[in-house]
Amino acid sequence: MSEGIATLESGELKIESVTPKIPLLFSESGEKALSPDITKTSRGSKTERELRKELERLKKELNALKIKKVAKQQSDFEGVKK
Repeated sequence: MSEGIATLESGELKIESVTPKIPLLFSESGEKALSPDITKTSRGSKTERELRKELERLKKELNALKIKKVAKQQSDFEGVKK
C-alpha cells in the first residue's frame, strides 16, 4: 500500500460448503404449523395487554424520577458554583 493513499489489495476468500453432520432444524411444514399461533399472540391476551400497560406506566415513572434527579443535581451544582 502506498503511503497516504488507501488502495484495495487483491485477495481471495474461499468458503467451503459441507453437508451438516446433524439434520437441519428448519422445515417449511413446521413454519406453517406455527403461523396461526403467532397471529394469536400478536393480538395479545388481556393479561399481556395489562402487563404492557403496566410496563409503559413504570417506564414513564422511571423517566420522571430520572428528570427529578437531574434537576436536583443541577440545583446542587448551581449552589456550589455561587
